[in-house]
Amino acid sequence: MPNPLLDPLNSQTALSEFLLEFWADMVSHDTEYASRLQRHYHEMRGKHDREKERVLTVPMSSAKRQALRDRHRKRAKRRPR
Repeated sequence: MPNPLLDPLNSQTALSEFLLEFWADMVSHDTEYASRLQRHYHEMRGKHDREKERVLTVPMSSAKRQALRDRHRKRAKRRPR
């Protein structure tokens, strides 16, 4: 896991830096654990991408599509400009 870092835009606890160093050291010495983390990341990423694709490709009736368009237009008219 190259270059782990703490997000400078968010506040951190007193232990944040210590925990980051501990975790980075553990991952660098335990290659099996690092491999397991990478596999898990790719599995979850693939699952997320498949779910996102499934949601985008769900067939929708023309009546439902028109109802969504109408709702969107009503909301757009109510918004102050």
